[in-house]
Amino acid sequence: MGGTTPGRTRGGGALLLTCTMAVDLDLFALLADSVDRHVADEIRHVVVVPGAQLPLFRRFASHRREIVAQEDVLPFRTFKAPGALRHLSFLAEGFRRPIYLTSRLRPVRGWMLQQAIKIEATRAASETAVIHCDSDMAFVRALTLDHIMPGGLPHFFATPVSTLSAGHRGWAEQAARLLGADLPEDFRKTYIENAIVWSADEARAMIGRIEERAGRPIHDVVMREASISEYYLYGVHVERVARAGVVSPRAFPLCRTFWSGAPRADDAPRLAAEMRPDHVAVALQSTRPVPLAERADLYARIEQALAGVSPAA
Repeated sequence: MGGTTPGRTRGGGALLLTCTMAVDLDLFALLADSVDRHVADEIRHVVVVPGAQLPLFRRFASHRREIVAQEDVLPFRTFKAPGALRHLSFLAEGFRRPIYLTSRLRPVRGWMLQQAIKIEATRAASETAVIHCDSDMAFVRALTLDHIMPGGLPHFFATPVSTLSAGHRGWAEQAARLLGADLPEDFRKTYIENAIVWSADEARAMIGRIEERAGRPIHDVVMREASISEYYLYGVHVERVARAGVVSPRAFPLCRTFWSGAPRADDAPRLAAEMRPDHVAVALQSTRPVPLAERADLYARIEQALAGVSPAA
């Protein structure tokens, strides 16, 4: 890794990792506030942003939150492509989000770059577990090390689904190919959610295996793919490659995510009643056309309902 190495000076415990950017600054502010109120103080929060945007995020730095430039996490340099490329979105949806160029002028979509950042930052972490927290989620209950490492082992979310979409099946097969693992014909599982926990040791084992098989650094492997899911890479590694007993499998995630629709604040009591005790966070996907104030109100009302507090209080 170039530059700093977040987490190298500490050992054990857990680390929250958020990769974000200026376009999601207001969403991130909601997440940061919820972390400060609900997450145990000994759990560190590392936030990775484009270097040019560091000044926008520095106000969130604290004794337990470190703001890091993505250029100091990635082992290669990137340059943001002109924003005018978004006007080409009529040609391809990928042009709607930032596009970067490597020093070799290879184009990299922002979504793929964030996956490379997640992988590299997890490799650098000295904490036992890394929990990936996107900007569009918020904690609504206390998060402790017992949630992240139940029984002393990192939480591992994997759940069967009745139907696996073609896209998810493709990610699973791709992960199996990169890892050199067998995938059953009847494979129907998902590993995708918010607040996903990785064992740092198993993530490094996954990285090492992929790099050895490919003969290239992990970031080069990731960016050569048209699309990839880091969560399927890790999930297939844990279930099809890793030895038994290294994680604590759970069929339910730590976050309750609303992937579609636009729930209203008035729905909060019902939504809270449907949440499991395992759910310590909620997320409304950032692509949902919901104004920030309404999103914040929804999160606040769910939090109040879970605490048994009237919204009028």
